[in-house]
Amino acid sequence: MLLAVILVPLAILALRVAATSTTTDFDCFWSGSSFVLQGRDPYDESAWTAATSGTSLDAFDQMRGHNCYTRYLYPLTTAIAMAPIERLPPGVAAALWELAIFVAAGAGVALLARAARLARYDALALALLVAISLPFEQR
Repeated sequence: MLLAVILVPLAILALRVAATSTTTDFDCFWSGSSFVLQGRDPYDESAWTAATSGTSLDAFDQMRGHNCYTRYLYPLTTAIAMAPIERLPPGVAAALWELAIFVAAGAGVALLARAARLARYDALALALLVAISLPFEQR
C-alpha cells in the first residue's frame, strides 16, 4: 500500500513529464538522434542551439528553457541508440521512454531483492527507497 502511495504520484508526474518533454533530457536524446538520422552533426553548436533554443512549459506549468540548448552533451552512440524511437512522434516516444524507466527500475529492484534473498517486506522497503530517491525522481 505504501509503495502504491509513492508510485501513483510518480506515475502521474511521469505522464506530465512525457507531455512536456522539451524541458527534459529526453528531448536532448531525441533531438540528437534526429540530427544523426538527418545526416547533421549534433556537435555543431550553432546548429544545435538553433534547433533547441526557446522556452516551453514544464511538468509544473513553469516556463523553462530547453534542457541542453547550448550543445549536445552525450556520446554519439546515445544518438544512434535512440534512433528507433526518434521515428515516433515526440510525445509517444517520451511516454515510451518514461514507461521504460519505470519498468527498468522495477526489474532492477526485483533482481536486486532476489539476488540478496530479501524477504517480501524488505524488498518492498527497497522499492520504496528507490522510488523516493533523488536520482529516480530526477530521471
